[in-house]
Parts: sequence; structure tokens; C-alpha cells
Amino acid sequence: MGGVMTRAVKNFNIEHRVHNYFNKNQAARSPPYETEKDAFQKFIQKNPGVLNEAKESHKMDPDLLDRLKVVKVDSIDVSEEVIVNSRPSQEKTVKMLPQDRRRKIIQPIPSFPESVPEGSLSIPQAMELLARRTHSPAEWTVEKLAASYKLDTGPTEALVKNFKAFKVQPINPVVGDSETRFLNK
Repeated sequence: MGGVMTRAVKNFNIEHRVHNYFNKNQAARSPPYETEKDAFQKFIQKNPGVLNEAKESHKMDPDLLDRLKVVKVDSIDVSEEVIVNSRPSQEKTVKMLPQDRRRKIIQPIPSFPESVPEGSLSIPQAMELLARRTHSPAEWTVEKLAASYKLDTGPTEALVKNFKAFKVQPINPVVGDSETRFLNK
């Protein structure tokens, strides 16, 4: 109840108060700094006609005022049919919805390229190279590996020296588990 009464008191005669606010003379601008006063006085002394030109430029020109009174603007209501016809048809604005709303299944194993340029290796080829080297290092020397995969001997030697194929080991192995015995061999 108190809010309704407060709002009524605030809005009482608001239109009259707005008209009074806009009709009264606006407050003068804030007083200038002393340095601005001095600079303004010097400018006025050097150019005495500037103030008169500014006052004359703000005066109304009677010829222009008469021409403005002659101008007449008429507005015509547009019928609703014209408005409806000017809108784009709904057939054109229909957006295509996706046909399949199921989420795409992310493949857990990334697909690798089928063809790799010479001098490069894909991950499965690198794993195969390392496996061959670890199983029979006497048979698969660095030179033979480089020749079979069409690589330079320098990077192939660095690959064989610095990389090892990873080995999966369970955290808590069960002694009788056949999979654990297979992984530990």
C-alpha cells in the first residue's frame, strides 16, 4: 500500500513539472578556469568581430523560415495487404533442420592415413619399425630399416635409439590371471 501511495505522489502532475523544467532557462555553464579566462580575453582582443558573427549566425533568417512554412508533409496509411505482400514468404525463410539428431560416435582409435609420403612415417608404421628392431636387432639394422621405410639413416638411428614401444602393465596384477602372465612375459 505504501508503494502505491509513494508512486502516486511522485507521478502527481508530472507532465506539468516536465514542461516547466524544459521551459525554464537552463543553468549557465560552469565558471571557466583563470587560465581560460585570460586566453579567451586575448582571443577576443585579437579578433573583436568573432562574438558579433556568432550572434548573427544564430539569428533566424526570415526567408528560410517562410520557405519552411510552405513545406507540407502528409503521411498516408499503408494498407495491411501491402505490408503482408512486402514481407518475404515463409517458404523461402524455412531453415533446414538436421535430418539425423543422434550424436556422432567418436572413434576411440584414430584413423591413420593409408598413404604416407616418402621420408615420413605414420604411427602404426613407427610402431612396426620399433617392434621389428626390438624382436631381432641383428636382422633389422638401422640401414635396413631406413631402406625398407624409405627414410634417412640419421633420423632412423635417432628413432631406434630414443624411442621404445610402450608396454601395458596392470596396476594390481593377480598371480593366477592368464592375461597378467601374458603381459609380464
